[in-house]
Amino acid sequence: MGDNSLTIVGSSAVSLLLCPVFHPSENCYNTNTSTEIIENRNLGKPMIADRTHNYISPEEYLKLEELSPLKHEYIQGETYAMAGASDAHVTVAGNLFALLRNHVRGSGCRVYMSDMKARIESKNIYYYPDVMVTCDERDKSSQSFKRYPCLIVEVLSNGTEGFDRGDKFADYQELETLQEYVLISQKRERVECFRRNAEGLWVLYSYTQGSEIHLASVNFRTGIDAIYEDVIFTKEDSEADSDELRSRG
Repeated sequence: MGDNSLTIVGSSAVSLLLCPVFHPSENCYNTNTSTEIIENRNLGKPMIADRTHNYISPEEYLKLEELSPLKHEYIQGETYAMAGASDAHVTVAGNLFALLRNHVRGSGCRVYMSDMKARIESKNIYYYPDVMVTCDERDKSSQSFKRYPCLIVEVLSNGTEGFDRGDKFADYQELETLQEYVLISQKRERVECFRRNAEGLWVLYSYTQGSEIHLASVNFRTGIDAIYEDVIFTKEDSEADSDELRSRG
C-alpha cells in the first residue's frame, strides 16, 4: 500500500492522572505533601504539580533527575512525573528501537529509547521521547540529553494522545534539526509520520495494516507488521478506538 499524505495543523487536549510529586529543595520524592491538581496548557497528560516550591532551574533539574527513581519531564521551571507504560506501548517502542538500531549501526547515528531526554532550549523544556535518533556530531558531547535529533517517535496512549498531537508536537517543531515526528497507535496498526518539507511545512504520511513505512530522516523502510510484532490488541482497545473514530466523524 502507498503513502497517504496531507498538510496538518495540530490540536491539544488535557486530562488528569495522579502522580508522585517532585521536591527539589528536599532532594527527594514525597507523596505526602500538600499539592494541587492542575490543568497545564502544556500538558495533555495528567500530572500533579507541586506548588510549595519556586522555579527549578534546568541545572537543578538535571542534577536531581540523575538521583531520581522516577522520570520527570521539565517544562519551563516545573517538573512532571511520568506514568508507567502498558505492555503494548513498551513492545511497540522496543520493536522500533531494535529495527532502527540495526539499521543505523556503523552510520554514526545513535538511537535512544525512553530514558534519553530531548532538550528544547528555545522553550526551556526537557522531554523523554519513546524513541529518538540523532545523527549530529554535536550531540556526542552531552551524556544526559540530546539537542539535535532528526527523528522523534511517541507511542500514543489515552492519557497523552492530545498532548502528543498538540502542544508537544508544537514544542518539538522548535528543534531545527528535526525532520520527522512519528506517532504510533497501540490500539491498532496505525502509524502517522509528520515530515518537514522544503518549505518548512509539516506533511502527514499515514500508514495502516499492510503498509511499508518509510522514515526519510534515516532512510529506513519496514513493514508495519514488524513494528507491531508480539503486540496483543485487546477488545477494550478496539472498542475505544472505534468510539474515538465515530466521535471524530
